[in-house]
Amino acid sequence: MKILKAALYIFLVTAIAVSVSLKPAYADTIKIEYTDWLGLILFEGDINGETGWFLLDTGADSSIVDIRFAERIGLKKLKSPLSILGMGGIDEYAAKNVGIGEWYFEDVPIVGVDLSIVDRYLGFNLAAILGADFLRKYALTIDYQESYFTLSDESPDPGLNAHIIPFRISDKLVFLKASPMNSDKEYTFLVDTGATSVVYFQNRLEEVYPEYKSWPRSLGWQEATFMGKKDADIFLMPEFSIGDAGIESLVTTVTQPGLLGIGLNLIGGSPVHGVVGWTFLRYWKVTFDYPNKRLILEPYEFYKEKWPHMFDSVGFMIAYENGKPTIDHILPDTPAADADLQIGDVLLAIDGKDALKMDLLEISEMVMGEPGTDVVFLFERDRKQFRLTLKRVHLFTE
Repeated sequence: MKILKAALYIFLVTAIAVSVSLKPAYADTIKIEYTDWLGLILFEGDINGETGWFLLDTGADSSIVDIRFAERIGLKKLKSPLSILGMGGIDEYAAKNVGIGEWYFEDVPIVGVDLSIVDRYLGFNLAAILGADFLRKYALTIDYQESYFTLSDESPDPGLNAHIIPFRISDKLVFLKASPMNSDKEYTFLVDTGATSVVYFQNRLEEVYPEYKSWPRSLGWQEATFMGKKDADIFLMPEFSIGDAGIESLVTTVTQPGLLGIGLNLIGGSPVHGVVGWTFLRYWKVTFDYPNKRLILEPYEFYKEKWPHMFDSVGFMIAYENGKPTIDHILPDTPAADADLQIGDVLLAIDGKDALKMDLLEISEMVMGEPGTDVVFLFERDRKQFRLTLKRVHLFTE
């Protein structure tokens, strides 16, 4: 039940030129507490005084407002709709101000996109995406353990144990060199807080480590993107390093490069092997020091896993149809695949609790659990209700 950031932002670079005149007010540093949404950074912000949920996304070159939210609050359109690669209308709006904590940015042009496909996998409406056009003048620090981030005019002093990795910025996006396991070579990756996983493009991974299919794996996933669902497999990579900062047994999504890979190659100016996302970043207190073009990774003295059973589940994925949590995908060779479940079945209850009142995070946390334990579900199909008891299993196989 994850969301993988998609290719949309890559094409906004050449389609819409957004020049943001940012004028923050009040404090030199702001601190924002956020909700960790299985790796996504969600927080409350406001546009023209109207509050909504924002996503913090260093992988978006331009900030985005949901067109339904923009129309509801009466944002002024600056341009006629565009159509990019069949994704439908894209507008540009003028916001009098955008509020993030104690900072307010005035006279902000912001790209308008229909974010309803994201809402399908959250269970509520996302108002906006805060991208690199807002972030690039500051030091962005994310504390993944305490679930807050800061924006500051001043670059931090790295701690004694900090890992400092230089990066380059191309079209406002952050690219750096990283290494696969035990490799003396480095490859180019995008660093993206909007990606819930480290992502390797399959063709690039086959170049670097052709025997990757022997790693522990969970096959047959589908990830939500702005352009529809995308097939993906998940592997436990034995080791992955950025500079001298390495992680063993790293959760890594392997997928076809598609339009995202093509776009990143164009922007990065060289072959891009993938995306560094939450499954790596979560182990550090991370600073994107944009003015000095460096990534600072500070290890936690005591690391605590927020979801130790993230991959211990029953094997189905949820999307919201007409506001109801609905079976959207079933993983092969799982209890859900062996049961009498179908795409489109509506989830009514979990262990006796009303699932219709839950968002995706609440459902996910109830479905995760110790392998071998049971979960009782109540579903509806064709206006008939039925119960299923499914046993949680570890989704990775050797």
